Amino acid sequence: MISQAKLLKVIDEDIDVCRGARHSHIDGLSRQTLELATLTKHWDLALDAGEDQYKLELVVLSLEENPTVAGYQRWRERSTV
Repeated sequence: MISQAKLLKVIDEDIDVCRGARHSHIDGLSRQTLELATLTKHWDLALDAGEDQYKLELVVLSLEENPTVAGYQRWRERSTV
């Protein structure tokens, strides 16, 4: 069972990691901006899902299949009760 609170915390942690990355090249900055936008959108979706397991599952699946955030991993494992 996916916990909304845990999923939000996991995405928050990944957002912090992304924000902490330092890039000197424009491509790196563009990539960081895209990753932040993707993670933030998924955080919003998880918040809107409440405790609806179907919606939370869709958020986790979207994260797992999204190539933009492929460098971040284990959302399911880290957000399961």
